[in-house]
Amino acid sequence: MSNARSAVFVLEQDADIRGEVCRELAKVSSDVRGFAKGDELMAALQDHPAVCLLDLEAPGRGGLEICRALRARGDDAAHVILTSTDDNIQMRLTAFDVGCNDYCVKPLIPEEIVSKVDDILKAHEQMAALSSQLQYATTTAFGAMNSLAEMGTVMKFMRDVFACHTVEAVARAIVEACNQYDLRSLVSCKLNDNIIMLNEHGSASPLESSLLEHASQNDRITQFSGRLSITYPLATMLITNWPHSDEERAGRLRDHLAFVVESANIRLGVLQHDARRLEKTEMILSAVNGLMRMVDYLRERQQVQRESAMRMVADQGEAIARSFYSMGLSDAQEAKILNLVSGCGTEICKQMASFGLEQERMLEGIIETMHRLADD
Repeated sequence: MSNARSAVFVLEQDADIRGEVCRELAKVSSDVRGFAKGDELMAALQDHPAVCLLDLEAPGRGGLEICRALRARGDDAAHVILTSTDDNIQMRLTAFDVGCNDYCVKPLIPEEIVSKVDDILKAHEQMAALSSQLQYATTTAFGAMNSLAEMGTVMKFMRDVFACHTVEAVARAIVEACNQYDLRSLVSCKLNDNIIMLNEHGSASPLESSLLEHASQNDRITQFSGRLSITYPLATMLITNWPHSDEERAGRLRDHLAFVVESANIRLGVLQHDARRLEKTEMILSAVNGLMRMVDYLRERQQVQRESAMRMVADQGEAIARSFYSMGLSDAQEAKILNLVSGCGTEICKQMASFGLEQERMLEGIIETMHRLADD
């Protein structure tokens, strides 16, 4: 829709000439108004005419006075054509000084006037179109600049949130991002069983906490009564002064804040995974330490059992040797029996040592596997 001026005012004291000129001008403008007196035209200037064809000699206020008053109002867009029977340089200079755009000497030639006015109206149309384009370009440029500034807040948040190592630090980063947008926020962040609820000043009040708990049950993005909630499994944000009347800004901020809360949710998920992994690692390391203590214990027990077995074999050998006095055995028979007892004891000790080493290797393999699990 064009905002170009289109009204044409004709001030002419001669009724016949005024009627003829108006009829001709109606060919190029749908709003042509004729006036016999300057005072009548002055009263209509609030309608902001595009062209004023002013008779210098009109009764009451003449063309020069009307033009002077028009320019005094700050209206430089109206095109003023002064008409007069007086054709001298001094009058033309006077017309120029008061702000007239053109000067026509009577008798007027309707076709010439129509051509001039048609060109002026087309120029107004072009100027209106250019003004509209300029306004659109300016609005777009300011919108782009605002969007860049707002994206700067998002980028800063991304840098800050992934340097956060606690649930409280993540929640404070969200609140700070909202502060950058002049938004009052309530934020809830969860890490395992630890839940932090904050407002822009610190810990959320019991009422604010209940609002956050209710908001955590909403859909992903919910707008209601000048408020906006964005909900993810580990992070919830509630804006209490949502600029819903500014649809363009609200649309941009909605996208930015959804990205902010989603990023916070991802960071909390990473922290949660890290916490579980640390817990798992600690459990594995505890089990490894237990196994290592068991290996040390088994080694000690095996050493004790080997020494005990050797003593038992030695004791049995001595007991057998003492019994030889009553058996009447030859020296060869006694040596053979002692060798059998000694060999049996030695074989038992070897088997015990081999079994112990096998147990140690199995346990050490388990320990090595658990170390690798802890390091992954």
